[in-house]
Amino acid sequence: MTDSDQEIRQELSALVEKRLSLELATASETNIPCASYAPYVCGENLQLYVFLSDLAKHTANIRSNPHVSAMIIEDESNSPNLFARNRLVLECSVEKINRDTEEFDQWIGLYKERFGAIVDTLVQLADFNLYVLVPDQGVFVKGFGQAYQIGGEFMTEVKHITNPARQTGSEN
Repeated sequence: MTDSDQEIRQELSALVEKRLSLELATASETNIPCASYAPYVCGENLQLYVFLSDLAKHTANIRSNPHVSAMIIEDESNSPNLFARNRLVLECSVEKINRDTEEFDQWIGLYKERFGAIVDTLVQLADFNLYVLVPDQGVFVKGFGQAYQIGGEFMTEVKHITNPARQTGSEN
């Protein structure tokens, strides 16, 4: 990883650490889209842990179609240009974390640290379940002309996205 790649990863990490919730795009069995949001805790390789109610439409969609898009985006009030807000968009597969596992206890503990006492209440509700969004690939945008493909086994590979048509002078 180059110094430039490392800088991009640091900026991406700062965005993910600063934000508390993500935008979630799911689709039903019949491909009807649903936009929603969820508070999250992030794992080491950009896995996003979300604690969702079975009563929510997005959870029903995840059960029938475990492929989602998640976006973590800079707050509007912090962006000098609303057309170029910093954002990370990830294409993810979704897995349920069973309650009777160490993994569940670990991530719920981190949820409590991040979100406080409300998590104790939610854990008591049988309709809430923990899911992990495992990224397959993503795009980090930090402004006009500054989009980067994020990928690789540990989501550490960074590649600047360029427009081949502009490089060759083609209008197509």
